[in-house]
Amino acid sequence: MNNRHSIIPIRDALSRVNQKVNLIGFVRESSFPRKSLGTDYVSILKIVDESYKDEEFSVHIFTEKLEHLPVIRSYKDIIILYQVKIEEFNGRIDAVFKKKFSSYALFDEQSCIDCNPYQASPGFRLLRPGIGFIRRMGNLCATFPFRGGMDEYRLSLKHLKTKEYFDVVCKVLHVEKTANNAWMLFVWDGTDTPPLSFNMHFLYRWISPAHFLVLGLSYE
Repeated sequence: MNNRHSIIPIRDALSRVNQKVNLIGFVRESSFPRKSLGTDYVSILKIVDESYKDEEFSVHIFTEKLEHLPVIRSYKDIIILYQVKIEEFNGRIDAVFKKKFSSYALFDEQSCIDCNPYQASPGFRLLRPGIGFIRRMGNLCATFPFRGGMDEYRLSLKHLKTKEYFDVVCKVLHVEKTANNAWMLFVWDGTDTPPLSFNMHFLYRWISPAHFLVLGLSYE
């Protein structure tokens, strides 16, 4: 098989610094989009696979347009990445999506059946070796050990304290724009919780009702 078309485990990618590789994994976390230090937009995904379950592998995705960044429907969705570059910075090894030659596609459990992604980067073309990987990952969704957020900081909403950073996994019930052009989220994590207000800055198109969200926040 042509190495350019091969998909490798995340564990193997750690030894491919400065090389381009193809990866597939479950999305465990996704950052809010932001402007990079240059002219691009960037989002950071943390992915896992069978070779890398207990840690999270970061993928930095840079695109020219905001709408080309991945919009994750659920933290257990599947992403296939073609020709991402493995880079080392300050002792940490990550994958970097280069807009000139990298591509990606996102699949949920249902779209894995016919390998029709619910979102893909411009120019993405699914290569034949990827079809089997996608279907296999779709079959693993029900049994793969998922968790949301970093356990060290993860709290339920009813246990929040002021002036404290935390992670929370919750369901977005409603999104509303206030009179001063701020966005207000109404969220629920399954517990009985008093009303809370989150001081956040992000783009509305990235959140919609009924989506599940993994947040790293400070409650004030």
